[in-house]
Amino acid sequence: MISGAARERFFWDLCAREQSRDAFLARLARLEACPNLKSEFMTIAEQLRAEGSREAWEKGREEGREEGRNEGVLGAKRAAVLRALELRHGTVPKRLSERVFSVGSADALDILLEAAICCSSVAEFEGRLAELG
Repeated sequence: MISGAARERFFWDLCAREQSRDAFLARLARLEACPNLKSEFMTIAEQLRAEGSREAWEKGREEGREEGRNEGVLGAKRAAVLRALELRHGTVPKRLSERVFSVGSADALDILLEAAICCSSVAEFEGRLAELG
């Protein structure tokens, strides 16, 4: 692949050689007819599309990483709440585990972790969970 700098030097060299607009356009038409030229050079529009696609891909990739990190944090907090409940109160009913796993806020899970540690019963914990909505 030919670098952008090399393409630019070629273009400006080509422009400098021709004295008239018509001569330049005629030379450009001959070059355009060259079968290998299109495979060697991208048009400006193609370069912009490729750059835009690359930027969109990178943005999507970063957003995916961020989403993955957030899901990892939520998963760890959910597990911590359930483990604290289990250690403090014994077996956690499946319906309660499912409700804890449906919580989508890190702040709410922090509150629930504290409740799991401090509540005197599973029923009291369920009340705190219901208050969070």
